[in-house]
Order: sequence, then structure tokens, then C-alpha cells
Amino acid sequence: MKANGNLLSSTTPITHERFGRGLAGASVLLTATLGWLHSPHWLWVTMGVALNLTFSALTDCCPVKSALMRMGMPGERDVGRAEAQHGRTDAADGRRSVPGRIGVDMRVSAAQKA
Repeated sequence: MKANGNLLSSTTPITHERFGRGLAGASVLLTATLGWLHSPHWLWVTMGVALNLTFSALTDCCPVKSALMRMGMPGERDVGRAEAQHGRTDAADGRRSVPGRIGVDMRVSAAQKA
């Protein structure tokens, strides 16, 4: 969780990685529910989403990610780079936040400098 206790903070932009995972999860839930309530043929869509997730994990090539990037949605690296340039911090003690790594201290110790 963020330092302020909110999982979904209005200051954290949605990235194409987060949006794609949310879209995949919602698709699986929706099609599995429709397969249970309406017709088992909806499970073919669920299998398609699962195959796309597996293919994406193995090859790092995802059509949804490509489409979201073409639409201009930023990635985790873009958000982290922008936060670093603007010196944004989320913690009360001035630690910088790293997208995807909660609670990582970005201050450099004397031992690391040497």
C-alpha cells in the first residue's frame, strides 16, 4: 500500500501494464460468469484470454499492450521517469517511490556510494 494508505491514489497514473492486467482479469471474470449463467460457449473467450496471457508471458508480445501504447497510455518506466524528474515522493520521510515496488528506499547509503 502507499504511504497514505490508499491502494488507488488519484496521483498515480494508470499505466498500460496495470490497465492490461485489469482488462484481462475483468474479461476472465465476465466470460466465466456468462459461461456459467448463459452458455458454455463463452468459455472459448476465457480460453482465448488465458492463451493471450500465456503467450504474452513467454514472448513479451501482447496485442492489447501494443494497442494501449499506440493510444498513448504511459508505461511503468515512463511514470517512474516522470516521478524522478519531478522529484515526487510518496512517503512522509522523503523516500522516493518506485512503481511496482512498494516500500523500496531510494536513498543512497554511505556504503553504496563508496
